Amino acid sequence: MEIPPKWYIIINPVAGSGKSLKRWKKFKKLIDKANISYQYEVSSHKGACFEIVKNALKKDFKHFLAVGGDGTLNELINSLCRQSHPNELKEESALIVAQLAIGTGNDWLRSQKSKSENDEELIQKMSDPLRFCNRQDIGKITFRTSREPFFFINMLGVGFSGRVVENTVNHPALKKSGAVGYVLSLISSLGSFEEIKTKISFNRERLNKNLFQMSIGIGKYAGGGMMFCPKAVLDDGLFDLTIVKTISRFKVVANILSLFNGKFVSNKEVFLYKTSDLTFDFEKPVPLEADGEFLGYERTIEIASIDQKIKFLI
Repeated sequence: MEIPPKWYIIINPVAGSGKSLKRWKKFKKLIDKANISYQYEVSSHKGACFEIVKNALKKDFKHFLAVGGDGTLNELINSLCRQSHPNELKEESALIVAQLAIGTGNDWLRSQKSKSENDEELIQKMSDPLRFCNRQDIGKITFRTSREPFFFINMLGVGFSGRVVENTVNHPALKKSGAVGYVLSLISSLGSFEEIKTKISFNRERLNKNLFQMSIGIGKYAGGGMMFCPKAVLDDGLFDLTIVKTISRFKVVANILSLFNGKFVSNKEVFLYKTSDLTFDFEKPVPLEADGEFLGYERTIEIASIDQKIKFLI
């Protein structure tokens, strides 16, 4: 007899501008009716997810649902990838991750080509997760400093997009406004951002250029629907690298709308590559963001695709 799936549900109470708890109450009534086995926990603060996941793995939970946005999902992925347990799993016992999306961006779902399904559809998939789950690539960022590696499942932004996300984090009203807030943050960040002198090593090539922005994509979208990596494929084992070299501030503003359909890549300042790993060396620390989370400033980073036994419910 097949053992029914047992889910551990992690709720971010501030996701969706505080709407997540209200949404969770409605979802809980439906999941109770479906007789799905689960435990849930409300995350008390940023970073609490690691201990929650650690304890859940000890209880032999292998199915996790993130109730929140891209940041909540990313924190769950980092908590799983930083445990030793996932690497020791056999293929048939792979961890499964799902999301009840409540955030303002939800770019990972866009990259999955997944429509915002209703709660009943999600619960149906949770009842039979192996039928609806797939693998996708996971990126690992390694720092030359003493900080822990950081994992991402959608996109890493280096340079200007890192500055935009930093600006958004510092102004909560922008963060709550989704794509509109990102565009406003983009415009207001232009005046204070300087181009980056960098060395990039990938595919046995080495670029030594002044750059404005670099997007390393597993998925296509970031910034609330902007298509920074229009040719990205989630499970091809490769990162899509979109490099924007020296470009005028006026041209950046003029191309904002083309960010949403990916046509900005036709500009002469934009170059596209594919690679399985790469290294950045910057003249001075530059701002980074991954899956919408601001990572601070770094001078040297290495990015590689890793083989984690994690599947995603889509």
